[in-house]
Parts: sequence; C-alpha cells; structure tokens
Amino acid sequence: MRAHAATFLEDGFDAPYVAAAYYLIRRLISQPVADKYFVRKSGLMTGRDGSRMVSLGETLFELRSTPGVLEFCARIRTNDQTIFYANEAYATRLFIDHGFRIRALVES
Repeated sequence: MRAHAATFLEDGFDAPYVAAAYYLIRRLISQPVADKYFVRKSGLMTGRDGSRMVSLGETLFELRSTPGVLEFCARIRTNDQTIFYANEAYATRLFIDHGFRIRALVES
C-alpha cells in the first residue's frame, strides 16, 4: 500500500501518512469507505485523493476521544464521502484547530 500511495508523490514522503489514514478510516468507519478513498477507478491515487484521506484521518484522530465520535463515524459511513468531506469534516477541522470542542448529535 505504501508503494501504491507513493505513486502520486514524487519522493513518497507522505505515503506513510496516507497509509496511517487508510488504516484509521478502515478501523473507525469501515473498509468499504476506506477503499473508496484509496482505490481509484483509474487505478492511480491523485494528490487530491491522498490529501482528502489524510485530512479525514487527522479529523478522526482529533475526534477519537470526544463525545459523539461514533455518531460522526456513522455519518461518514452512511453519507456520500465527497459531500461529507467538503462540508462536515472541513468545518470540524477548522473548529478543532481554533480550540472549540465538538459534539455530534444523532440526526433526526
């Protein structure tokens, strides 16, 4: 997997981060979701794909001990990951980076 992740990076420096994000997404959400990020239709991962995966992995890592992390993961598992990433994950990262505490509520 590291070799595959390195195909979109010139020196492969970030490949371990992509691999770590893949395993974290697979463990907390599901393998199909992780594979959706990692396995591309063209067979090649782009820098954008890797960046999205690493950002989602960082967000999950930051949320790992917060109340509602299971709800957060359930939303990712059941919604379109592209829409999710663009809205909820990015906003969550901004709030966390600025010292806010995040609490996810069950959708109704």
